[in-house]
Formats: sequence, structure tokens, C-alpha cells
Amino acid sequence: MDRDTAARRNELRAAANAYFDALRSGDLAPVPWHDDIILRTPIAPGGTDQPITGGENVRSFFQAIAPAITTVTVIATYFTEDLTGIAARADIHLSTPPCILRVVDRFDVDDAGTITAQENHFDPRPALAS
Repeated sequence: MDRDTAARRNELRAAANAYFDALRSGDLAPVPWHDDIILRTPIAPGGTDQPITGGENVRSFFQAIAPAITTVTVIATYFTEDLTGIAARADIHLSTPPCILRVVDRFDVDDAGTITAQENHFDPRPALAS
């Protein structure tokens, strides 16, 4: 792997790790979301068909659910062939309701290292149980 490829993989990994570290800590300020990010997640008010847009809206969405997250374990990461994106398989443990979400989150990252699009893929039913 050449230096440019290694550097880009490190940049992609840093963006994804910033997100997962923020979920762990509850401090979402360090996540490098672009001002015009588009987030698709099954637990958004409109589901995946109505994305949450804009950095502040995405940050507010995650800030609201962060208190329920107790543990985050990243299992594996995968890079797109053109090195424009990264996907990560992770287990996210929730306290309310107590469950584990097995997620695959995908991130598009621009040349500045900011996340321009994010898709969270998981079965939301355990998180929605009452």
C-alpha cells in the first residue's frame, strides 16, 4: 500500500472513529460532520426515507439518544475501493431499553476529512421496544 493510500485510509478511519468515540463519551462536538451532511437512519422521525440534514440537526439527533448508549464496540472496518468512504460494523449497547444494536454504519468522507453522508443500518426493533 502506498503512502497516499495509507494516509487516506487513516483519514477515513479517523472520521469513523470520531463518531464511535463520540457515541461512547456522549460528547458529539468532535465528530467531523459537514455542515450539509445527510443522515439516513431507521430511527429518524421519518425513517430512512426522510433523512436528517445539516450538521446541527444531526448533532442534535445524536445528542438526544446519546444518554441511552452505554458501550460501543467497533468490530471491523471496510473501505470503498475508491477511498471515498468507510463502513464499520459495531455493537452499540443501550440502557433504555436494554439491548444491543448490531450496526453497519457507512460514511462518505470528503477530502477535508468531514463526513458528508452517513447511513446507519440496523434492525431498530430492539431499540423501539417498550
